[in-house]
Amino acid sequence: MAIRIMDNYRIWLDLYGASVTEPQVLSRIREIAKGLKTIKSANELVMFLDYAVKKNQTSPLILNITLVNWKKNIEQIIQDHKKAVHFFNSIPLTAINCRLVHFLSDLISDPQTLLDPEVPRLLNFFNDPKFLQILIYILFAPPRKTPLTAEEIEESEYPVTDNHAAAIRLHNNLSAKNEVKNLTWHQAQCFMHVALAIYKNINMTDISLEDMYEQGEVTKGKQSTCNIV
Repeated sequence: MAIRIMDNYRIWLDLYGASVTEPQVLSRIREIAKGLKTIKSANELVMFLDYAVKKNQTSPLILNITLVNWKKNIEQIIQDHKKAVHFFNSIPLTAINCRLVHFLSDLISDPQTLLDPEVPRLLNFFNDPKFLQILIYILFAPPRKTPLTAEEIEESEYPVTDNHAAAIRLHNNLSAKNEVKNLTWHQAQCFMHVALAIYKNINMTDISLEDMYEQGEVTKGKQSTCNIV
């Protein structure tokens, strides 16, 4: 997995730490950041954040509030994930939907998915009462006849599985419809983009926070602090 939600947390801690002068608070920030590097699952992250909240009750208010919010957000992700799994287990498989449903089931069943920064958006789609309508819209997009863009060609070159390849083709078909005045088209496009991006992320090699600094994705100590929720 390339980027995890803990990387966002560590970025926030690093930026916040750049504005802190008290040695004791800096020590606590570094301890939390170090602990986040060892997390392997969403449940483990909740337990770690619960420990951090209890241990840092005398820390500055902004640090305490941020830790509490992170914990609440991960707990909500775990609950929303349970609903999504139940939903997918209830979908009857057909010759038309089996590839996409299997792809999405594999995605939602992977424990690493819950650590992706974009997973709240994915789960919001899964738990939307209109999601079946969006799913049907995706499945019945006509085969694409126009050439793929350079970005679409790159995405299509390295499918991980046959189901992943099928999902990419459906996304390409959907893009070709280009029904910009159709809300369902926009929702379907957004959903497929998020699902494929998460799938790509959890199948990529790890990237360290230090690598992110080197690649210019974040600038160390030069951004204002903000709550990552």
